[in-house]
Amino acid sequence: IRKTVLRCSAPYPLEGLVRREIDAAGAVLLEVAHGNDVVFAFSLPEAEAAAFAARLNETGHGRIAWLRDEDENEGGRA
Repeated sequence: IRKTVLRCSAPYPLEGLVRREIDAAGAVLLEVAHGNDVVFAFSLPEAEAAAFAARLNETGHGRIAWLRDEDENEGGRA
């Protein structure tokens, strides 16, 4: 099964929600960084990534920011 790594940031009040969604999806949490927001890195099957991102966007009410590697190098701005 091909896996993909996703990175997102969320405000502190949504940290528990993101952790629960990652766990419920069976994704593997790779890294969590606490700064202005909470940044998560996790892996899950490539085929499930789009549906997971859509679900997290919906449950996070648009407050989840998806990061690319170059975004993190620029201070985490998406």
